[in-house]
Amino acid sequence: MKNYLPSQYGQIDNIEWIDTGYNGRIDWNNPNQSSDCDTIFGGDTFLNSATKKRKMPIFMEDRVIPSSATQVSPVNQDIQLSLLPNIAYPRFWMDYPTSLDYTGTTQALFGDVAVQSISKVDYNFICASSDGQSWKNAGLGAAILGSFAGASFGVISLPIAVGIIVGKTKADLGNDLFLKGKYIHSFYGITSYICESNYNLDLRHGENIKEKDFYPNVGDINEWTQEFFVPMNEDNYYLYNTDYSKQNKENPNFILNNDYSREKQDCKVQHPNRVIYSLQDNDQNDVFDGNLIYLANNYFDFPKSGGSLQIIKGVENGKVLAIQENRATLFNSYIALQTNVATATVGSNTLFNQQSPAIFVQTDLGFGGTQTQAIVSTEFGTYWVDNKRGAIIEYAGNIKNIVKPEEEWWFKENLPFKILKDFPNFDVTNNYKYLGMSIVYDARFKRIIFTKRDVELKPEYRNNVTYDGMLFHYEDESFTPESTKFFNNKSWTISYSPLTKNFISFHTYTPNYYIPNQSYFASGINYTLSNTFEEGLWYHNLTKQSFQIFYGKVHPFIFEFVSPSRLQDSQIESVRYLADFYRFTDGLSSTLIQSVTYNKALIYNQKQSSGLLELVVKEKNNRRQSILYPIQNQNSRSILVEYVQNGYQFNNFYNVAVNDKPLLIYPSNNPAFTEINPTSSDYSPRFLKQKLTSDYHVIRLINDEHTNYQIDHRVNLVQINNNNQ
Repeated sequence: MKNYLPSQYGQIDNIEWIDTGYNGRIDWNNPNQSSDCDTIFGGDTFLNSATKKRKMPIFMEDRVIPSSATQVSPVNQDIQLSLLPNIAYPRFWMDYPTSLDYTGTTQALFGDVAVQSISKVDYNFICASSDGQSWKNAGLGAAILGSFAGASFGVISLPIAVGIIVGKTKADLGNDLFLKGKYIHSFYGITSYICESNYNLDLRHGENIKEKDFYPNVGDINEWTQEFFVPMNEDNYYLYNTDYSKQNKENPNFILNNDYSREKQDCKVQHPNRVIYSLQDNDQNDVFDGNLIYLANNYFDFPKSGGSLQIIKGVENGKVLAIQENRATLFNSYIALQTNVATATVGSNTLFNQQSPAIFVQTDLGFGGTQTQAIVSTEFGTYWVDNKRGAIIEYAGNIKNIVKPEEEWWFKENLPFKILKDFPNFDVTNNYKYLGMSIVYDARFKRIIFTKRDVELKPEYRNNVTYDGMLFHYEDESFTPESTKFFNNKSWTISYSPLTKNFISFHTYTPNYYIPNQSYFASGINYTLSNTFEEGLWYHNLTKQSFQIFYGKVHPFIFEFVSPSRLQDSQIESVRYLADFYRFTDGLSSTLIQSVTYNKALIYNQKQSSGLLELVVKEKNNRRQSILYPIQNQNSRSILVEYVQNGYQFNNFYNVAVNDKPLLIYPSNNPAFTEINPTSSDYSPRFLKQKLTSDYHVIRLINDEHTNYQIDHRVNLVQINNNNQ
């Protein structure tokens, strides 16, 4: 049993702390914290297995002779064990001389004969036996010739032989009469137990193979416990080199004051914004690698006013770009040092301290920072994402936000992580696991692709789900961000052209990471956030014979444009576009296929919608087809699209929108673009058809059927009539 004694080491400022090299933390407020014990080496106490020899003699004396070569006087052979018990009354014993003593000629014949009768008992042996038929029948004992030798586990094997007998009687009785038997003269035991000690008992040693040895270091335990090998009066010996118990108490930094506060001390020893840098590796002919040498003073702590440090990256002209959560700073890494023996040994800390850095646009709310490690450098500049402020930053000699004012509303809504609203401690910096930002430069088509992986807790579970740093918990269920039952997918991908200075397209793939290359790039999904179960590695731009397929699944190609506004209402009569569908037979040769085009369309404005139009290519000289179309479907209308003068044209559309309902909605799992609201359209036949009338019109063309054609969309033409009413 142990007593709880918090003050066992004295006052807090008198404690001698020993560094074990282990750093861990117990979260007392987290009931789900793992209770598994870590292995910690060090401390001031060893947990050992200790052994000791225990022995108990049955008699006060014994007659165990070390060896047959030892000469023992007949006087010392006498012993009355029945009169020398050590504990209680031993059951097995012997007396010598015996109780049957004679004088004169009788003693010469029967002197010191061992007797075992009702009235007299001189011995009681274990496994008693005798040799010699005549003496055995006579029922006599035998005179003890003298010494006996040998022991096994404290049991004496005692031969009793004929003593002084005259020749004639000896011949009559026989010469080979012996009483044989054993008696127990001691008990031995070796105990083994776990104990706490200042000594490391695994390093205990002995000095010989006899009394100063110990179990289990001894070889033959049977021999070691014999009285003739190690006498019983020898105690246990404990031999140990105390150097093995030396404690590392020389470090004064571990002595705590009475006003110790862990929170305050953590601020002194935790440096989340510290950068440690190596020496420069300027010459490949040096006998050492400078980039592998870190001197003691070569570090720099970035101010916490800029938030946590996220990215350190070398940019043009040997400069170093440091991006914190709320700002970006540029340093000049080329420095001239005046060195001596001291600075060459411990460093001078001049990389970030010699000159004042350039801090770009420092504002009250922050600008140019980042909350992830996603960054990419191109010939057009360096790009990263400021999710908190809904900005995408470009550095090309100076930094600027490439998001235009008319685009800010969407980025400010969708760049901040939705998961952080409900779980502020979720780690969004590791895009390889679940959520985060990733950026890649497509060197072939000169575009920068930004991907944000994010989820949002469904409203019905808000304030009822907890997060322990590893898993989410709701009642008895535990789950990850992959769960579509509890989370809506808020991921998206968008591409930016540094040539046109515009965002050019959304993309339907949302991988965890990208791998760039000169003529292609790869993307990989480690964790799927939807029911499509897309995982693995996919290569983009490798072939011209397959399009719109990512991770083995077909994705739609959507082209949307806006008719120019004329500052007055107008009716849209027809839509004409020039879009070539090419079929490649190899990497260079292709054929223009005129019978293939977009298979769906949608036209809408702020209050009207054509609904979903399924486009069917009109066949030449097929009058029956012209009679059959248009066809009213339950959730769409099928109309003909005709190839005329190198372009496609369709015009059989009208308003099918239902009043007071949103025409388009953002689905809960897709923040990138809107979809048709199924409750906002009525596709039933009608006699009076209302034309689409507004000051602008949006036309959306969709191909989700053909995946082996390259689409070259060139010109959009919309025929309208002015409405002067």
